[in-house]
Amino acid sequence: FAVVLSLVFVGVQLSRNTSELVASSHYQLQFILNDNDNWFKDPKFAALVIRSELGRAALTDAEYLQLAYWNGQRLSLCENVFERRQDGLIDDQMWYAWSNGCASIAQNETSREVWQERREWFAPDFALWFDKQIDAWLAELAASQPIEALDDGAQLTNENELSPARTTP
Repeated sequence: FAVVLSLVFVGVQLSRNTSELVASSHYQLQFILNDNDNWFKDPKFAALVIRSELGRAALTDAEYLQLAYWNGQRLSLCENVFERRQDGLIDDQMWYAWSNGCASIAQNETSREVWQERREWFAPDFALWFDKQIDAWLAELAASQPIEALDDGAQLTNENELSPARTTP
């Protein structure tokens, strides 16, 4: 009977410790995220991020370096979240939120350029996951915009069907 009671006690302790680890992991990640967002206290940096939507050509070399460093921090945080998920320290609901936040990095053209330059700096399993996020974002973007220019003036619709050229009255 004592052995069974001991095993039950160990099981309860492990469960409690796991819950504490999950909570601790969440708070650590929130702290890192909030620290990373301190960049936005500078209105010039916020404007730089907005301008970076236009691509690398819209930035000076110094601005690109600053943005690349900031993106590197964000990607490292995402990799950390990804690894904690694999270790069981992030549940399904938190993973949903974190993965969507991390995937949003793929929505910025310059951020995608930074990723391509620094992809090898990350673990292969995370890199594959993030590549899929970029592919999904680009597919969503392509599906939301018709392709305007074809040689004969026709255009492809979102369903990739050829439709007649637009005529203007």
